[in-house]
Amino acid sequence: MVLGLPWEGRSPVLTIVGIIIFGVIPALLVLEVLRCVYLEYRGDRMPILLYHRLVCKADADRGLVRDDEMVWASYDTRFAEQMEYLKQAGWTTLDFDDFLKIRAGEMPRPAKPVFITFDDGYVSNYTMGLPVFKRLRLKATIYVSPEPNEYTRKQVEGVDGFMTPQQLREMTEAGAAPEAIHAVRVERLGVLCDHVRDAGLSICLENVPNCPEVDDLLAIITAVGRDNLGICLDTGHLNMASGDQVGFIRGAGAYLRATHLADNEGLKDQHLMPYERGTVDWPAVMGALGAIGYRGLANLETPGESHGMPLAIKRAKLDYLHRVMDYLLELAARG
Repeated sequence: MVLGLPWEGRSPVLTIVGIIIFGVIPALLVLEVLRCVYLEYRGDRMPILLYHRLVCKADADRGLVRDDEMVWASYDTRFAEQMEYLKQAGWTTLDFDDFLKIRAGEMPRPAKPVFITFDDGYVSNYTMGLPVFKRLRLKATIYVSPEPNEYTRKQVEGVDGFMTPQQLREMTEAGAAPEAIHAVRVERLGVLCDHVRDAGLSICLENVPNCPEVDDLLAIITAVGRDNLGICLDTGHLNMASGDQVGFIRGAGAYLRATHLADNEGLKDQHLMPYERGTVDWPAVMGALGAIGYRGLANLETPGESHGMPLAIKRAKLDYLHRVMDYLLELAARG
């Protein structure tokens, strides 16, 4: 007896259906399995470890913090053990700049590369993760949520929080030599300046409370060497740092392209109007601006004056600000 294929003698449609079901689909499944095996064991594969929050094991054991969301959180002790294992086993931690260099052939691929990443930018990454990275000299990448919504904040209320700009800056610069940090800033600012040049735009570096010296900004501008890179003076930030407003303005000279005019009492960034309860010496500031022939933007950064106020009061304050600005411009004209 001769056995035929199951679709022999059937209509062409059934024959095609049979070929697809018994031939094409199994072949595709086998190819997909082979593809997955190849991707899993290919020589250039680089694994990524993903973390979110860290929880202090000692505090959890004492009942000081909750640890009921272990899908998203790891004990600090367990995390440290895992990092120590990677170090001892010869794994090389990379960041994504390294990855791009490897892809471009500018950097050799380590024998055992690995990426360590954190999602969302929790404070525990800074308080418990950073000391481990520093001690073991490991690299890590943190994906930051710059403005977490209320729901996200409530999820970790009382047990964690989100990093401040200063904490983020410290993590970025941890373990890097000052010269290397400066070189990265210069390179990336150069790229940004070139990118916006065709649109007729300039970029201004603003002083912040922990970087009040104009010489620091001038060193970056000189190294970048682009004519569309300047300085923005924030009088409130400089006042918080007890900085020399007149010296800053004179030192910036022609590089001063923008100003954020705001006042405060020297302790926090209150964003007050000039001649309120703040301590900025406005005659000195405006006189210095006039002396260098400043003709750039004068931006009043005063949101601290309008929170929760009725519209009528806001309008009255706006009228007052018009008069204040007229007076400040008169001071500048006197030089």
